[in-house]
Amino acid sequence: MNETRERKSTFWQGVGNIIKKSLENYIVVSHEGVTKFKVSIFTFVLLFLLLHGAVLVAMAVSLFFGVKYSFAGKDDLSRVNRVMETAGDCASEWWSGHRYSTYSEKEVNDLCRKYDEKKD
Repeated sequence: MNETRERKSTFWQGVGNIIKKSLENYIVVSHEGVTKFKVSIFTFVLLFLLLHGAVLVAMAVSLFFGVKYSFAGKDDLSRVNRVMETAGDCASEWWSGHRYSTYSEKEVNDLCRKYDEKKD
């Protein structure tokens, strides 16, 4: 009986510890180096559970427009922040390389050919 009670106590202490850490650490949303807002991880998890589809789409789309996500708080989150920064940089690079490309491949080849003919 005591062993079961100790397990329950340890479990709830662990849950309490996770909740405490999620309230002490934040997700920071910034754009062009300016912090737009920060929200506790606990709040983010609740929003994600309630609106998971909308949250995922909003985060993915915003990465293509230069929005950066990072973590701040009492814990050392530098490793996680490096991963988040890399993901944001990859999305921005991909988007900047594709958003100005309004020509089809054939049009680009034709323009290059015309340019080469003018050089000669």
